[in-house]
Amino acid sequence: MTREDKMQLWQERLQHQKDSELTIAAWCDLHQIAQSQFYYWQKKRTATPSEPDSVIAPVPVPSSSVALVVKRPVATGSPSMTPLLWHCCRKS
Repeated sequence: MTREDKMQLWQERLQHQKDSELTIAAWCDLHQIAQSQFYYWQKKRTATPSEPDSVIAPVPVPSSSVALVVKRPVATGSPSMTPLLWHCCRKS
């Protein structure tokens, strides 16, 4: 089973449970699925994709005498809320 197949299967299972009006525990017992597995897929399907730890992007530099340093501070909150720090300096 491919990754996409698993994602589709669990999307259908999550919707089926929601439509059934059963509690998650009752639905999992009925379908012989571990609740931990159900919650894992529920979290996986509803989580927003996280930002990558680093990104490589071309940056046009006006001349060879300028260096551009991009730093990403350690996030204390959501990765999407972490600002990038741009620092431009002249080479000596």
